[in-house]
Amino acid sequence: MAFASGAYEYETSDPYGATSADRLKTALAQTTFGSQKAGTRFGGKRYGIDKRYKRMFPKVEAGYAQRGLTDSGIRQQGVADVFTSRAGERAGAQAGLDEELFDLVTSNLSSYGVYTGERFDRALGDAVRRANAAAAIRGVSS
Repeated sequence: MAFASGAYEYETSDPYGATSADRLKTALAQTTFGSQKAGTRFGGKRYGIDKRYKRMFPKVEAGYAQRGLTDSGIRQQGVADVFTSRAGERAGAQAGLDEELFDLVTSNLSSYGVYTGERFDRALGDAVRRANAAAAIRGVSS
């Protein structure tokens, strides 16, 4: 089996990413880890919001009960405000997760673009070298 020197591309400036495929694999692994980490952070935020409002709601109810407003529209409006603020906080956390996941998707697309560009440059460079070699054999200057 002959050694194909052009089949391997090593980059001395980046010893951990020897080829463009290795760099792509590393970038995709990082974004996968990033998406898992983002999901964990979002779960923690959502849990904290739910727990805080779960503790807050009985206090709100007790406050209205002390004033004798257990069956009034004022109490219903106060409870609605509590649930509205909870929904707003959860939506803000969800928006943060969505933005972070979108950033990871664009990072993935960028990684694929860099990989494809490197492959294209390598193929084009090989074609140019072959054309120059053929021209040199024929005696034509390039």
